[in-house]
Amino acid sequence: MIRTLAMVATIFLALPIAVQAAPVGQKTLSEHRQACVSECVNNRSEQTCQRVCDCITDFIAKNWSRADFEAKTARISENRDDPGVNSEYREIARQCAAQ
Repeated sequence: MIRTLAMVATIFLALPIAVQAAPVGQKTLSEHRQACVSECVNNRSEQTCQRVCDCITDFIAKNWSRADFEAKTARISENRDDPGVNSEYREIARQCAAQ
């Protein structure tokens, strides 16, 4: 009984970690890249936008979990001027543009 409870507790405690570690899906990344390019071309060349948006999308795929992505996009949906998310995203874009 104690062994069973310990196993259940271990699974229960590990579940949030497993869920948070899920990667951002390819469809979501593709949609994000398309939206990035669409917004970017208002101010820059399409070639530059494709390069920078590819870099941003690669960064997100490698560094953010699905939970991170969903939380950050939800914050932006609620407040497009969210300073925390915007400053992080701008820094990623700045680094990508410098490459």
